[in-house]
Amino acid sequence: VWSASEHGGDGDEALALQVDAGGSVYVTGSTGMRDRSSAYHTVRYDADGARLWAASFGEAGLFSRATALALGPDGGVYVTGSSGRLSIGQPEFATIRYDADGTELWVTRSGGNVAAAQAIVDDATGAAFVTRSGGLTQNYSQAGALVREAAEPGLDGKAVVLDRRGGAFVAGTFAMSSRTDYFVIQYDKDGRALASAAHAAPASTYYQLEDM
Repeated sequence: VWSASEHGGDGDEALALQVDAGGSVYVTGSTGMRDRSSAYHTVRYDADGARLWAASFGEAGLFSRATALALGPDGGVYVTGSSGRLSIGQPEFATIRYDADGTELWVTRSGGNVAAAQAIVDDATGAAFVTRSGGLTQNYSQAGALVREAAEPGLDGKAVVLDRRGGAFVAGTFAMSSRTDYFVIQYDKDGRALASAAHAAPASTYYQLEDM
Protein backbone atom coordinates (compact mmCIF):
# COMPACT_ATOMS: atom_id res chain seq x y z
CA VAL A 1 0.00 0.00 0.00
CA TRP A 2 2.84 2.36 0.86
CA SER A 3 6.40 2.36 2.12
CA ALA A 4 8.54 4.95 3.83
CA SER A 5 12.17 5.13 4.86
CA GLU A 6 14.13 7.30 7.25
CA HIS A 7 17.85 7.96 7.12
CA GLY A 8 19.61 10.17 9.61
CA GLY A 9 23.10 8.69 9.85
CA ASP A 10 25.13 5.50 9.89
CA GLY A 11 23.67 2.58 11.80
CA ASP A 12 20.01 3.64 11.69
CA GLU A 13 17.83 1.01 13.33
CA ALA A 14 14.05 0.68 13.80
CA LEU A 15 13.15 -1.27 16.96
CA ALA A 16 9.48 -0.65 17.80
CA LEU A 17 6.24 0.24 16.00
CA GLN A 18 2.68 1.17 17.01
CA VAL A 19 -0.46 2.15 15.07
CA ASP A 20 -3.19 4.42 16.48
CA ALA A 21 -6.95 4.28 15.87
CA GLY A 22 -6.67 6.74 12.97
CA GLY A 23 -4.11 4.63 11.13
CA SER A 24 -1.07 6.76 11.95
CA VAL A 25 2.14 4.75 12.29
CA TYR A 26 4.78 5.50 14.94
CA VAL A 27 8.29 4.05 14.66
CA THR A 28 11.20 4.46 17.05
CA GLY A 29 14.80 3.27 17.19
CA SER A 30 18.22 4.87 16.90
CA THR A 31 20.15 6.98 14.43
CA GLY A 32 23.86 7.64 14.07
CA MET A 33 25.34 11.04 14.93
CA ARG A 34 28.34 12.85 13.46
CA ASP A 35 30.64 12.03 16.39
CA ARG A 36 29.84 8.29 15.93
CA SER A 37 27.50 8.25 18.92
CA SER A 38 23.77 7.61 18.51
CA ALA A 39 20.39 9.11 19.40
CA TYR A 40 16.78 8.05 19.85
CA HIS A 41 14.79 8.77 16.69
CA THR A 42 10.98 8.63 16.56
CA VAL A 43 8.85 9.23 13.46
CA ARG A 44 5.09 9.56 12.92
CA TYR A 45 3.51 8.81 9.54
CA ASP A 46 -0.14 9.36 8.61
CA ALA A 47 -2.36 6.57 7.28
CA ASP A 48 -1.11 7.24 3.73
CA GLY A 49 2.57 7.05 4.69
CA ALA A 50 3.26 10.81 4.70
CA ARG A 51 5.82 11.84 7.33
CA LEU A 52 4.10 14.07 9.91
CA TRP A 53 6.98 14.65 12.31
CA ALA A 54 10.25 13.26 13.58
CA ALA A 55 11.92 13.80 16.95
CA SER A 56 15.41 12.88 18.11
CA PHE A 57 16.89 12.65 21.59
CA GLY A 58 20.60 12.39 22.24
CA GLU A 59 23.72 14.25 23.27
CA ALA A 60 27.21 14.36 21.82
CA GLY A 61 29.24 11.42 23.09
CA LEU A 62 26.23 9.47 24.36
CA PHE A 63 25.01 6.21 22.88
CA SER A 64 21.22 6.40 22.97
CA ARG A 65 18.99 3.63 21.62
CA ALA A 66 15.19 3.60 21.86
CA THR A 67 13.81 0.09 22.29
CA ALA A 68 10.06 0.52 22.98
CA LEU A 69 7.18 2.96 22.56
CA ALA A 70 3.58 3.30 23.75
CA LEU A 71 0.73 5.55 22.63
CA GLY A 72 -1.06 7.63 25.26
CA PRO A 73 -4.83 8.22 25.42
CA ASP A 74 -4.47 11.88 24.35
CA GLY A 75 -2.38 11.25 21.25
CA GLY A 76 0.90 11.48 23.16
CA VAL A 77 3.80 9.10 22.63
CA TYR A 78 6.09 7.50 25.23
CA VAL A 79 9.54 6.30 24.15
CA THR A 80 12.07 4.47 26.30
CA GLY A 81 15.46 2.82 25.89
CA SER A 82 19.08 3.30 26.98
CA SER A 83 21.25 6.39 27.01
CA GLY A 84 24.77 6.73 28.37
CA ARG A 85 28.50 6.51 27.85
CA LEU A 86 29.41 2.87 27.32
CA SER A 87 33.00 3.54 28.39
CA ILE A 88 31.91 4.09 32.01
CA GLY A 89 29.72 1.04 32.39
CA GLN A 90 26.10 0.13 31.77
CA PRO A 91 23.97 3.00 30.43
CA GLU A 92 21.05 4.47 32.33
CA PHE A 93 17.62 4.36 30.79
CA ALA A 94 15.71 7.41 29.67
CA THR A 95 11.95 7.72 29.06
CA ILE A 96 10.48 10.57 26.99
CA ARG A 97 6.92 11.80 26.47
CA TYR A 98 5.96 13.65 23.29
CA ASP A 99 2.62 15.30 22.54
CA ALA A 100 0.58 14.46 19.43
CA ASP A 101 2.65 16.94 17.38
CA GLY A 102 6.01 15.49 18.40
CA THR A 103 6.91 18.20 20.92
CA GLU A 104 9.00 16.87 23.81
CA LEU A 105 7.07 17.31 27.08
CA TRP A 106 9.45 15.67 29.54
CA VAL A 107 12.43 13.35 29.92
CA THR A 108 13.12 11.22 32.97
CA ARG A 109 16.30 9.25 33.61
CA SER A 110 16.70 6.26 35.89
CA GLY A 111 20.08 7.18 37.35
CA GLY A 112 23.50 5.95 36.37
CA ASN A 113 24.91 2.50 35.81
CA VAL A 114 21.72 0.53 35.16
CA ALA A 115 20.73 -1.53 32.15
CA ALA A 116 18.43 -0.61 29.29
CA ALA A 117 14.64 -0.41 29.38
CA GLN A 118 12.99 -3.21 27.43
CA ALA A 119 9.23 -2.48 27.35
CA ILE A 120 6.72 0.28 28.08
CA VAL A 121 2.92 0.43 28.30
CA ASP A 122 0.48 3.16 29.38
CA ASP A 123 -2.95 3.10 31.00
CA ALA A 124 -6.15 5.09 30.36
CA THR A 125 -4.95 7.98 32.53
CA GLY A 126 -1.72 8.38 30.58
CA ALA A 127 0.50 6.84 33.26
CA ALA A 128 3.40 4.78 31.93
CA PHE A 129 4.92 1.52 33.18
CA VAL A 130 8.51 0.67 32.17
CA THR A 131 10.45 -2.53 32.82
CA ARG A 132 14.12 -3.21 32.24
CA SER A 133 16.88 -5.74 32.61
CA GLY A 134 18.08 -5.87 36.19
CA GLY A 135 14.60 -6.47 37.61
CA LEU A 136 13.34 -2.89 37.98
CA THR A 137 9.80 -1.85 36.96
CA GLN A 138 8.83 1.81 37.29
CA ASN A 139 5.50 3.65 37.07
CA TYR A 140 5.47 7.28 35.90
CA SER A 141 2.56 9.72 36.03
CA GLN A 142 1.40 11.54 32.91
CA ALA A 143 3.50 14.50 34.09
CA GLY A 144 6.66 12.38 34.31
CA ALA A 145 6.85 11.97 38.09
CA LEU A 146 8.03 8.62 39.44
CA VAL A 147 4.99 7.22 41.27
CA ARG A 148 6.37 3.87 42.41
CA GLU A 149 8.87 1.20 41.53
CA ALA A 150 9.40 -2.48 42.24
CA ALA A 151 12.71 -4.33 42.10
CA GLU A 152 13.40 -8.04 41.70
CA PRO A 153 17.20 -8.41 41.65
CA GLY A 154 18.52 -10.94 39.18
CA LEU A 155 15.45 -10.84 36.95
CA ASP A 156 15.66 -9.51 33.40
CA GLY A 157 12.34 -7.82 32.57
CA LYS A 158 11.37 -8.05 28.89
CA ALA A 159 7.62 -7.32 28.68
CA VAL A 160 4.95 -5.52 30.71
CA VAL A 161 1.14 -5.49 30.36
CA LEU A 162 -1.55 -3.93 32.55
CA ASP A 163 -4.33 -5.68 34.39
CA ARG A 164 -7.87 -4.35 34.97
CA ARG A 165 -7.17 -3.09 38.49
CA GLY A 166 -4.28 -0.74 37.78
CA GLY A 167 -1.56 -3.30 38.40
CA ALA A 168 0.79 -4.92 35.94
CA PHE A 169 2.27 -8.24 34.86
CA VAL A 170 6.01 -8.30 34.12
CA ALA A 171 7.65 -11.16 32.24
CA GLY A 172 11.26 -11.92 31.47
CA THR A 173 14.09 -14.30 32.25
CA PHE A 174 16.18 -15.34 35.23
CA ALA A 175 19.76 -16.42 34.56
CA MET A 176 21.34 -19.25 36.55
CA SER A 177 24.73 -20.90 36.23
CA SER A 178 23.58 -23.60 33.80
CA ARG A 179 20.24 -22.39 32.45
CA THR A 180 17.90 -19.42 31.92
CA ASP A 181 14.26 -19.64 33.06
CA TYR A 182 11.11 -17.72 32.13
CA PHE A 183 9.27 -15.84 34.87
CA VAL A 184 6.05 -13.83 35.28
CA ILE A 185 5.28 -11.52 38.24
CA GLN A 186 1.97 -9.82 39.03
CA TYR A 187 2.08 -6.44 40.84
CA ASP A 188 -0.86 -4.57 42.33
CA LYS A 189 -1.47 -0.84 41.74
CA ASP A 190 0.83 0.00 44.68
CA GLY A 191 3.75 -1.99 43.29
CA ARG A 192 3.44 -4.96 45.65
CA ALA A 193 4.19 -8.39 44.19
CA LEU A 194 1.03 -10.50 44.43
CA ALA A 195 2.08 -13.69 42.68
CA SER A 196 4.82 -15.13 40.51
CA ALA A 197 5.40 -18.12 38.32
CA ALA A 198 8.48 -19.59 36.63
CA HIS A 199 9.03 -22.06 33.85
CA ALA A 200 12.22 -23.95 34.65
CA ALA A 201 14.51 -24.76 31.76
CA PRO A 202 16.37 -28.07 31.62
CA ALA A 203 20.07 -27.95 32.49
CA SER A 204 22.24 -26.23 29.86
CA THR A 205 19.15 -24.68 28.22
CA TYR A 206 18.85 -20.92 27.86
CA TYR A 207 15.33 -19.60 27.25
CA GLN A 208 14.83 -16.09 25.90
CA LEU A 209 11.42 -14.50 26.40
CA GLU A 210 10.44 -11.86 23.82
CA ASP A 211 6.80 -10.88 24.42
CA MET A 212 3.66 -11.40 26.49
